[in-house]
Amino acid sequence: MNREGEQPEVDELDALLGVYVRGRLDPQLGRAPAAFAAAAAAGRADRPPHRGGGGTRLAFAAAGLIAAMLMIAWAIWSAGHRQPPPVVTIQPVAPVGDAGPRELERLVLWQTVDDGAAVFADQLPVRKLRQEAVEQVQYYDPDDRATIRVTVPLVRDVMVQMETY
Repeated sequence: MNREGEQPEVDELDALLGVYVRGRLDPQLGRAPAAFAAAAAAGRADRPPHRGGGGTRLAFAAAGLIAAMLMIAWAIWSAGHRQPPPVVTIQPVAPVGDAGPRELERLVLWQTVDDGAAVFADQLPVRKLRQEAVEQVQYYDPDDRATIRVTVPLVRDVMVQMETY
C-alpha cells in the first residue's frame, strides 16, 4: 500500500473492470451489421403479414384533429366572452349616537390580468400579473343631510418568478 495515495489499487481495479467489460461486450462486436445485412437480404419474407389498421389510424387522426379544432374554437370564444369581475358589497353598521358621517356602502370591484412573461433585472424570468381594483365608498352626513361618494382606483403589479430549465 502506498502512503501517498491509493493510486496502485485504483489502477488495478480499473484494469480488472476493463477486462470484465471487454469479456462481456466483445462477443457482441459486429453482430448488428450482420443482423441488418441478413434482414435486408431476407426482404419482406420474414415480416408478419399486414393486418390493415389504416382505418383505425385515420379515425384516431380525425378525432385528434376535431379535438384540436374544438379547443382552438373554445379558446377564441372564451377570450371574447369573459365574465365580469366579481362585485362585493359590504353594509357596515354605524355605532348608535355618532353624529359624524356614516359609511353607507362599500363597493369593491377587481380583476386580475395576465400581462405575460417578462424579464426582471435583465436576468430573472417572471410572469407579470396586473391586479386592478376600484373601491367605492358612500358616506352619509346626517348634519348636512349629504351623501358623499369616494371612488379610488388601485393598480398593483405582481411578478411571479418562472422556473428556468
